[in-house]
Amino acid sequence: MKKSILLHNIAHFLLPFLLFEIFGLIKGFDFYLLIAVFLGSFVPDIDHLAIWATKYFRNFKSFLKYCFKSQRYREAFLLFHNFPTIMTLLIILPIANWINFYVGIFIIAMVCHLFLDFLADSFALKTHSHWKIRKRI
Repeated sequence: MKKSILLHNIAHFLLPFLLFEIFGLIKGFDFYLLIAVFLGSFVPDIDHLAIWATKYFRNFKSFLKYCFKSQRYREAFLLFHNFPTIMTLLIILPIANWINFYVGIFIIAMVCHLFLDFLADSFALKTHSHWKIRKRI
């Protein structure tokens, strides 16, 4: 596994714990906060399953191996991994947070995840042009 991919995966593993700790200090620890932070941190990666549907993999393990070892999967079209999605989430964040604190935390966790992905792509791939919306598989 390349060092950049390893650091990317470690960052995504640690992100929900860090966010839960930060928001837990502000709000207090509760089960709904835990759910909002962890779902918000992992939901953006659901769009990677689109690659699984469009390419042939023997099983889910071979798909995960492809994601962990390949840079190519990060350049494919991913529904959440693009600039308009980040901007939309940031625009609706104040309204969502006003309606329900936990929905706001969910969106903050998603934005943090996407921001980490953007940074990882900028440094590891030396580009972020694939974050524009267009069909890329």
